[in-house]
Amino acid sequence: MSKSSVLLSLAAAGCLATLCYATAAHAQVVYSNDFETNTNGFTSASTSLQPTDGQGFGVSPESAYLGRFSNGTVSLALTGLEIGTTYTVEMDLFIGATWDGGGDVFQLGVDGGSFLVNSSFGNFGNQSYSDATPATGPGSSFAPLTGADFLNFGANNSLRYSIYYFSKGAGNPVLQFIPTATTAQLNFIGTGLQEVTDEYWAVDNVVVRGPGVVAVPEAGTTGLLAIGGSFVGIGAIVARRRFNK
Repeated sequence: MSKSSVLLSLAAAGCLATLCYATAAHAQVVYSNDFETNTNGFTSASTSLQPTDGQGFGVSPESAYLGRFSNGTVSLALTGLEIGTTYTVEMDLFIGATWDGGGDVFQLGVDGGSFLVNSSFGNFGNQSYSDATPATGPGSSFAPLTGADFLNFGANNSLRYSIYYFSKGAGNPVLQFIPTATTAQLNFIGTGLQEVTDEYWAVDNVVVRGPGVVAVPEAGTTGLLAIGGSFVGIGAIVARRRFNK
């Protein structure tokens, strides 16, 4: 291989290294909580241990959830947002006991405006929620437990539950909002429910992600970028010389 070919190959490698680094972006985490140690940012400090899969109470691994709640609103305050930028909300929603669908509704709203989730859920009766219809309001269009990632029928009605993932897992709805200010309030709402011992909800692994940001170079990376840039320059010189012959 000629010297010019070697230099051009090195230049290409330098370009690739530089490009790979330049595209190494990740989503900025604005808020994240698994509720194992605190409920920071939320208007409620209530937590409870709930199953994390479909094996059932006393069998499934358990995790601390925010809740149990029935009717009412629990809010999360977000700060430091970028106006006009898209943010994504991840969460695990636990629907416990005798939810009947129809008017048994869970909502996730932003600043008292639009709803990211607004659906009835049914561990027994038909529901309005499906992965394709997370915010259609009350109703009974779909069979009970449609779209659930985990479910367990329980030894009795109070032990029946379903778990729904949002913004994670194949086929699940992606919940997004665009703030109009540098602050926002997420409202987690239960409505049309009976007492908390009969129909309740809880949430876990709440994460709010912002726009992608380019990572700061780690130790040694700056040198690699400089080398890549040098090879790009060498390649340009070689190419110019070849075409000027």
